[in-house]
Parts: sequence; structure tokens; C-alpha cells
Amino acid sequence: MTTSVSYYAGAAVLVLYYVKNRDCLLQPALYRLSLRLIGHIALQGMPLGVSRITTTYKSFFLNQVLAAGVSTAGLAAYNVQVQLNYLTNSLFMSIALTMSMMLCLYYPEENRRGLIYTMSIALSYEVFFGLGVTLLLRSQPVMVLITWFYLGVNVESYMTAHTAIYYFALGLTGQAMSVLFANYLNSTGRTLLSDLVYILCDAVLVTLMVTARLHRIPPGISDAFRNRTVFSARFPGTADHVRYAPGHDPDDQ
Repeated sequence: MTTSVSYYAGAAVLVLYYVKNRDCLLQPALYRLSLRLIGHIALQGMPLGVSRITTTYKSFFLNQVLAAGVSTAGLAAYNVQVQLNYLTNSLFMSIALTMSMMLCLYYPEENRRGLIYTMSIALSYEVFFGLGVTLLLRSQPVMVLITWFYLGVNVESYMTAHTAIYYFALGLTGQAMSVLFANYLNSTGRTLLSDLVYILCDAVLVTLMVTARLHRIPPGISDAFRNRTVFSARFPGTADHVRYAPGHDPDDQ
């Protein structure tokens, strides 16, 4: 919502500038609405919307799994990964969007030299920053500092947060490459393929990898993850009973 408001605020600033400066060289003009043009603009902007939807799905899916399996510790750890993703995604997306802007200038002119040069520079930046941030996050002192910064005295979530940071860093360079590739496809007119990249990376791949990992866990525990079953037991001095996960023995410590 705040992003949308900022877009409208930015558009209002531009409109007010043109209203106050009638003699500026670049003037906006109003024409008849064209449904074909609106459809074309919507199609060009679709990958960004698809990216938001797939990111929302990924967050929902992982939140459900972590809430069922490791409760508040898992959600706190996932929040650390989300905050790191905000920072790194801004870096990778800005590189990709700058590349897209340059490609939109070179592609209609069929300037192959400019296209190759721009893509090679963007690819080098993505690899350099991707591997650099990955190595940084894999450093134990940095991992501990990040965990302390976001979780503070919530020490019971530290170990889970370290695992979340580890796997986040492991896939960081691949995430950067997928963002760059999706923006390249969108800039060269392959909008549907760009949508497919986001769907495969953020939805299909995440679901398959998490499901595969769950199947490697003992059956009773993995069923609890998938069925959103909360582990619990009879408390001493009470007669309250609650459900156990399928395959879980109440007498087990």
C-alpha cells in the first residue's frame, strides 16, 4: 500500500511541475483512451505483478510450515530472512531495472554491441554482489551480529535463525540471476516467459524443495508439518488432553 501511495505521490509531483511550468520542453498530452494501448501497457507491467503474487505465496507457504513445525522460534527466524531479503532484493532489483532501461533503448535500434555490453556489466554486478553478500552472510560473526540485531534477547530463536540465514545465503546468487533473467526477458518483449521465471523460482521451486526436505524427515514429524498439527502433551496436574501428531508416541520424551 505504501509503495502504491508513493507512486501516486510521485506522479502528482510531475503533474504539478508541468502545470506550473508551461514553457518546459517536455509536455504531457491527453489523447483518446485506447483499450489496445492499455492492454499493451498492462502486459508489459505484468511480470512485476506476478513477482509480487509469487512472493506473497512463498511467504504464506513458508509461514504456515514454520508456524506448524517450530512455532514462534521459526517465525522469528523467518522474519530475519525476510528483512535480509528486503535489503538484498533492493540491490539486485535496482541493477536489473537499470539494465532493463538500457536494453529498452538499444533493443529497438538493434544495437547488439550495446546490448551485449549492458548485459555483461549487469551480469558481472549481480555475480559480484551475489557471491559477496553470500560469503558475508556465511561468516559466523556476521551471522551472529545479524541475529542479535533483529532478535535481541530472543535467544531461543537464534539457532533457527542461523539455519534460515544459511539457506538464504545459499540461494542468494541464484535469486539474483533469476531477477536479472526475468527483467531481460521482459525488456526484449518476452513477457510471458518473464512471468514463468517468477512462478518457477518463487512458487514451484520453493514448494518442491520444502516438500522434498519434509519427506526426508521421519513420517510422524513431516506429517505434522504438512497437516499444520501442533505438538503438545498432557500437562502434570491437569486432565486436559490435546491432539498428538500422527505417528507421535505420547510416552516419548
